[in-house]
Amino acid sequence: MSSDLSIPIPKSTAHQALTCIDALIEEYRRQRPAGGSRMVGDLIEFREAISQSMRASRDRTARLGALTLARISDRLTACAQAEVGPAELQAAMWRTAGRLHRWVAEGTAPPPATRSSSSRAPGLR
Repeated sequence: MSSDLSIPIPKSTAHQALTCIDALIEEYRRQRPAGGSRMVGDLIEFREAISQSMRASRDRTARLGALTLARISDRLTACAQAEVGPAELQAAMWRTAGRLHRWVAEGTAPPPATRSSSSRAPGLR
């Protein structure tokens, strides 16, 4: 469930994601909506990926695949839009999804283009 590109995120953000995921699992188990068992399975998979990354890290970051982070962010956003859980959980999901999205965007951005010193501006030849 990871992509080739591993992105470091702060462990504090990873903890926030775990908290949201655990709360969502609890909500889905309590409400038992249609399709909820698949959702819980996906959330458990996300929880395991984050937990393993945090245990493997010896510094203040957890490294996760860009695809995994994007999927977690998308799932949190979708659950917040669907108004799953209490207002506090929805607010936490919006915040955490935004943070994860930012880390993915920053971690997958191409390096800035630079001009070599021998190149000329167009039209000055």
